Amino acid sequence: MNGSLESLAKLQSVLSSRSNAQVAFEAGLFVIIFITTVVGNSLTIFIVIRNKSLRTIPNMFVISLAVADLGMGCLSMHLLVTVLITSEWIFGELICQYQGFISILMAASSTQTLAWTAVNRFFSVCKSQKYRKIFSWRNTTLIMASIWGLSLLAPLPYVVSGNRFVFNAGKFFCYLDVKAGWFTGFLVAVYVGISTNVIFYCYFRVFKSVREHKKKLLQSRETTLSVEEIKITRTLFVIVVVFMLCWGPVLIMDFIDTFSGDYTIPREGYTAYTFLASLSSAVNAVIYGIMNPKFKKEYLRIMLCKTLRGVPVETTVQAVRITAASVA
Repeated sequence: MNGSLESLAKLQSVLSSRSNAQVAFEAGLFVIIFITTVVGNSLTIFIVIRNKSLRTIPNMFVISLAVADLGMGCLSMHLLVTVLITSEWIFGELICQYQGFISILMAASSTQTLAWTAVNRFFSVCKSQKYRKIFSWRNTTLIMASIWGLSLLAPLPYVVSGNRFVFNAGKFFCYLDVKAGWFTGFLVAVYVGISTNVIFYCYFRVFKSVREHKKKLLQSRETTLSVEEIKITRTLFVIVVVFMLCWGPVLIMDFIDTFSGDYTIPREGYTAYTFLASLSSAVNAVIYGIMNPKFKKEYLRIMLCKTLRGVPVETTVQAVRITAASVA
């Protein structure tokens, strides 16, 4: 225990000794991630609720993921911004325990949502005859409830066993005590391992079916798989890939600390850890905007302040281009 306390003290010393330029850079970059997370996910939820054509079963999982990301932004990230500016944890022990609990809850809901999204795509593409029966509105609502119910349970074994979340100055937030390695193993096995296996299996089957669909399309026009379903699947798969790219290094660093029983990674590594985990909450709205024409259109409507006027977004964009050209 003394070793881990010494390591935490060293990390705090490095955090406190940053130059003003480094403080400004790190805090400024994290503020951008924070704002993107809150604004992007708020817009995603608003757009789906507002637009009747977007109120679909797949987009229920989009909303669930957006709620988890928004929760991470609104309930936790603002605390991290303050730490990066002040170079210390100023919120006390109670808020530290709260933040650790929230972080695990939201991360668990994200992994489960992505797993169920993969299952949804599997039945939509590979078992389409069973899709409507399994993913009815009632069943999907129950799935949503189970996702958030199980996510709420995720931090409980750690808390009820008497463990406390500790402030890691390298990660600049409160998280698991490195000595509670059993709980890291529990989280990885139950909430990460199972979800990851489900995701890999489902998308392997999905892309196998899509490849077969393309072959049939070349030979005959008769096909049961719509282009729209393929586009939706592609977008959701990109979200999964980005999530894995962000969280892969995070899991590796957690494993290193767990097996060493100490905080052995330099402060720069832990800082990258938190930036990557936070970035995963910010990028989804960007992915929707790039890959989904309907989301892109609605984002533009809102950003160009034409929501209440009913002006077609294409006309608005064209007008902006003409104005810019005339000014130039």
